[in-house]
Amino acid sequence: RLEEPAREVLRPFPAVQHAPEAADAEALFELASKGDVVGVRGYAQRLLDRDSRLAPFAQGVIELAARFKMKAIRQFVDRYRGTKP
Repeated sequence: RLEEPAREVLRPFPAVQHAPEAADAEALFELASKGDVVGVRGYAQRLLDRDSRLAPFAQGVIELAARFKMKAIRQFVDRYRGTKP
């Protein structure tokens, strides 16, 4: 009997203390939807450079992008789209 490959279990994403603007979350969501890893990483890095309080959010996005987890990025940033935290 063949074993199923282990699936990575996505832990629920912790809420970050300092959330990005809705427009930034939307932009990241769109880039991830297109599968634009370089774009996602660059955008997250610019957020980090602009406001160090966004470090936990930006670094989370960058780490997911480094592993090509576009769906996970969409899930992570989705909560910040269109609503103010």
